[in-house]
Amino acid sequence: MNAPYPAAVPDGPAPYPAAVLHGPVPYPAAFAAVPYGPLPDPGWAASLTATERASLGTARPAERAAAIMAAKLAVLRLLPGLTARDVEVLRRHGCAPALRIAGLDGPPPSLSLAHSDGLAVAALLGGVP
Repeated sequence: MNAPYPAAVPDGPAPYPAAVLHGPVPYPAAFAAVPYGPLPDPGWAASLTATERASLGTARPAERAAAIMAAKLAVLRLLPGLTARDVEVLRRHGCAPALRIAGLDGPPPSLSLAHSDGLAVAALLGGVP
């Protein structure tokens, strides 16, 4: 079931497709997709932390920035009341990325990111009270 699009994403770009599912999945789950071009969207800069900007590197920065934004949008759908700056996507070499979420007690949701052919997607599962 797709949730309605948000009117705006605080501290971030215009909203992109996102969904929060509460169906056969035994844990809360959220998904988001963000299109990208050859260069990172300059409107995303205010939503990225210094650590996230540093993690973009020089190889495919637009894809990485879009994946980070998809993750942030999915978290905002799963945990209303946060802003994009409250969520930090941590790149970890050799394993899945991690989330740092301001004010979250307990483990953060598990995160999976993918990007190909101009579209970045994020999937979150569980980890919320």
